[in-house]
Amino acid sequence: RMGEEGLKLLTFWSSPFACRVRLALDLKGLHYDLQEEDLFNAKSALLLESNPVHKKIPVLIHNGKAICESMNIVEYVDEVWPDRGTGFLLPRDDAFARATARFWADFVDKKFLSLTAASFKAAISSGEEKERANDEMIQDMVALERFLESQGGVFFSGSNTSMGFVDIAASFLPWWLPTYTEIGRLRVPGPDTCPLLHRWIAAVKDSPEAKAAFPDQQELLDFTKVRFEEVKKRFAQ
Repeated sequence: RMGEEGLKLLTFWSSPFACRVRLALDLKGLHYDLQEEDLFNAKSALLLESNPVHKKIPVLIHNGKAICESMNIVEYVDEVWPDRGTGFLLPRDDAFARATARFWADFVDKKFLSLTAASFKAAISSGEEKERANDEMIQDMVALERFLESQGGVFFSGSNTSMGFVDIAASFLPWWLPTYTEIGRLRVPGPDTCPLLHRWIAAVKDSPEAKAAFPDQQELLDFTKVRFEEVKKRFAQ
């Protein structure tokens, strides 16, 4: 069974990759079916067939065709339904603005989506290595703050009311940063250092679409703590 647009999303509730695809679909006002995957015990035949290269979620199936990789899916959704919901996620008439948005989405992926591993590592590390990793994360957040300032709006899209491509790429941060900081004991720059980023975090968390797409904060923290204990045992062996 598919949603009325012929859409099915293969997902996992706590995956930041899957959650941001859900956010994009919801911002577009699209109807879709969710198939929750058991990533740790038994991935479905549909997932293995749909993404034979990486065997990972998220996968968006549109009329029987599979699209993989989260931000690739977001671009696909924007191209197929450009005028739905809040409108264009990538600027339509400005190639430079599109290239800039893709650059910063890639920056977020490379710098912050690796933070799960980094926070786990930091939690069992000490001294210089931990401080170096934390200092780098703070510098990366300051870089995001400066880019947000250059855009002139509440959101990275430049708008005060609607999210765009970079906002979707970074949309996991309001939920995952508290998790990283508690588990990894990582320091995060406060509103005095990154006021616009903290305003952005509050605006994303206040969005009905983001609230629907992302997990409960406490559930995410509890789940991640369990995963961390498993990783810690592996490191200790």
